[in-house]
Amino acid sequence: MCRYGRKGNTRKAVSGFTLIELLVVIAIIAILAALLMPALNRSRATAHSVKCKGNLKQVGTFYAIYSDDHAGHLLPNSMKTDIHPQLPWWELLVKLYIGHYGEETTARTVLSCPADSGHDAWQVTRLPLSYGYNEFVGDNPWGPAPREWFLFTRSDLDRRNPSRVICIGDSWKRFWLENPDAAWFSEFYLWRTAALSVGPFAAHPGGMNIFYGDGHVADFDKPGYKILDDWLEITGR
Repeated sequence: MCRYGRKGNTRKAVSGFTLIELLVVIAIIAILAALLMPALNRSRATAHSVKCKGNLKQVGTFYAIYSDDHAGHLLPNSMKTDIHPQLPWWELLVKLYIGHYGEETTARTVLSCPADSGHDAWQVTRLPLSYGYNEFVGDNPWGPAPREWFLFTRSDLDRRNPSRVICIGDSWKRFWLENPDAAWFSEFYLWRTAALSVGPFAAHPGGMNIFYGDGHVADFDKPGYKILDDWLEITGR
């Protein structure tokens, strides 16, 4: 918009916006932002899920290397040692294969889902951890299930339809929602009786990301599903 003023015989153009015009522009920008934000959030969530799947594929590589290095035995979900009364599986994985052996670190690794926003507890924990391990895979000296239910070796796994055996998956969202004041992430199991993917516990739009015994990674979204639901069928016990 232009206004003209007179000074002597000189006409001078003065440009500017009125308050109403400025408010209209702001309103249009706000409407566009409101329309774009959901699409941007969906794109970000999809990207996080893709990155998470990539992390789990790398974890699966370490998982296979561990088995090769230990006469076909699967990575234990816990171990009794002189230093730690119960050493969780992921600490062993990180210290031996990811490159933090002997270190106390809060750096994100492939065991950190990018959608996991970084709880305050990560400032004091030894390792940012976003994934849980099937408690029926590997030795669990503290487990309530009969020992014969567990899969201990690669040959055990291969005989039990490995494409259906859930090994490792997202579990961070359930843990933070159920333990908002937790000092650190200690939930390193996918518990046999806990619903894996339902409602607010789904880590991604497609549900959980799961690494299966045959090496593939896929979305998992079966409301109310529990590992125990078909474990007897999978293991043939």
